[in-house]
Amino acid sequence: MGDPLGRREPSPVATQLRETASWLVDLLFERTETVSAPEPVPARACRLATGKRIAFCSLVAGTGATTVAALAAQRAGGAGSTVRLIDLDLVAPTLSLLAGERTPTLLDALAVEGVRGRKWGSAFAIFGAERDPGPEVGEALIRFVRQMSRDAAVVLDTGTLRDRTDAILRACDAVFYVATPRAAHVHAATRALPLLEGLAPPARLVVNRSTREAAEAIARELDLSLAGSIPEDPFLARDEFRVRAETARAVDALLAWLA
Repeated sequence: MGDPLGRREPSPVATQLRETASWLVDLLFERTETVSAPEPVPARACRLATGKRIAFCSLVAGTGATTVAALAAQRAGGAGSTVRLIDLDLVAPTLSLLAGERTPTLLDALAVEGVRGRKWGSAFAIFGAERDPGPEVGEALIRFVRQMSRDAAVVLDTGTLRDRTDAILRACDAVFYVATPRAAHVHAATRALPLLEGLAPPARLVVNRSTREAAEAIARELDLSLAGSIPEDPFLARDEFRVRAETARAVDALLAWLA
């Protein structure tokens, strides 16, 4: 048997043709494989009440916590809620990369009274700080989150769990830990469990890029309640902020559970 790694590499033209064909399939059919779609959720069931504070977090980067938070904010906003999406990742904020916008930042909102976010799609976004504001702003961040929720629902991307994250999570009405079926991400989730202890209500699990069956197995392994699973999506895999119908319905089901 020949060495499978010794195969001939395709030419640039062949690669371009393959990528173009893949793009056309996605464009025409919005899918590349058969996926069992959740039942549609009525828009009114996806609305988030004013004052609601929801956080998405993970222990490591790469699970898609920012993307899931952004999708939840956009779908709730599209259903008729007033939603603020805030990037509180103090290590590597990435919401601005999805939105293609950079201002207002978290530092702007902390420094200037009256900053309420830039309209991005169906939500108002406050993007991550260009630098870590330092440990002394912990209490200020909690007051800020509460202030932002006075006239809107707030969806937080808290980034990777760290010391300052704990108090912010405790100020939220719901906390979702985001993982994927990758072994490294499941292992990281087991290490995150002590950091999630004592939250009221308890943190729940969202498994990204997963089938429902795999997500349920991971939830059993972690002994966490499963809030939802987000299917693999070729659009998101290419860093395009658009989704297939199955993905949108999975996010809607998560929002309906929250409501």
